[in-house]
Amino acid sequence: MGATTESVRAELTDLAGRSAYGADFGEIVSGAVGSLLPFDGWCLFGMDGRSGLRTFQFSRHGTEKTVEMADNEALQSDANKYVDLARSESPAGWLAKQHPLAEKSVRFNEILRPQGFGSEMRLALCQQGRLWGALSLFRGHDRRSFSADDTQRLVPLAVPLAAAFRRYPMRPFSSAPEAFAAGMVLLSPDNTLLSVSSAAQAWLDDLVPGGSDETGPSDVTRVLFDAANAVRASPDDEPDSATARIRTCSGRWLLVQGIRLCNGEADVCVLLHAASVHQLLTTVIDAHCLTKGEAKILGLVAAGLPAKHIARELQLSPHTINDNLKSIYRKAHVSGREELIGRLT
Repeated sequence: MGATTESVRAELTDLAGRSAYGADFGEIVSGAVGSLLPFDGWCLFGMDGRSGLRTFQFSRHGTEKTVEMADNEALQSDANKYVDLARSESPAGWLAKQHPLAEKSVRFNEILRPQGFGSEMRLALCQQGRLWGALSLFRGHDRRSFSADDTQRLVPLAVPLAAAFRRYPMRPFSSAPEAFAAGMVLLSPDNTLLSVSSAAQAWLDDLVPGGSDETGPSDVTRVLFDAANAVRASPDDEPDSATARIRTCSGRWLLVQGIRLCNGEADVCVLLHAASVHQLLTTVIDAHCLTKGEAKILGLVAAGLPAKHIARELQLSPHTINDNLKSIYRKAHVSGREELIGRLT
């Protein structure tokens, strides 16, 4: 008996509650979706829910033009951009020669078709008003093109997939490896990598899933290009728009920060360094949908305050603080304070 929408939804819902490591996550998602809607290639990636920058990626037989795809999404008008799908009534969109926008699509004509793809399907993954990632599927020229009817098969998968993506960075690891030193990458206006420090390369290498996944070193540079494009597009007073908090494949916490620069050929510097517990609080808050009150308590927990001092600081009863702490632990699927903080180190 073949897969049904209900069975695939159930499998993806289960994924949100367990800890799939690295390439396993991509394999589970692609296998489940492929049983419902066959494809030839795929790309699955997560995004920082606040800045919209890429945080993780898995793929097989996907596109190879990393710079061009980054520029297409950030700088060009095109069909089914992820941010547009996130705002539309339907989070899924198809693209093929039969599509009314195909003739003018740079992505379709200059990126997809030269690589042997005749159609593309995209699914934006939104939850709690934020875009957490997306799934892109590709079919070759010799296959039936994706169509509007196919989008209806993907839409029911958006909610459980978004939940899995939102919680993916907070998955537990058996150990916390030592952080790498801070690294730096210099980029020119056309996103040529002018300089990549050895420490920066170590961080980038730690984003490669390995195993059977085909995401390679050149693919993970997308985190750099997204940060650089965000810097160029954002006002100087919005530095967070070019910042992403990333859990690497080994379990390290990485902070990617794009900074405007005037230094010879370089116009952007991207810093890659270990993220502090304080810098990761928004990740926990967003991943587990904490309330404003719970967020305040989490911040004081991260600062090392015991419950009675938190109660005094917030002018609440110890009983109220303990109830909120229990709620935080339940949402984060941890047994207590030590395990919660352990996810951030």
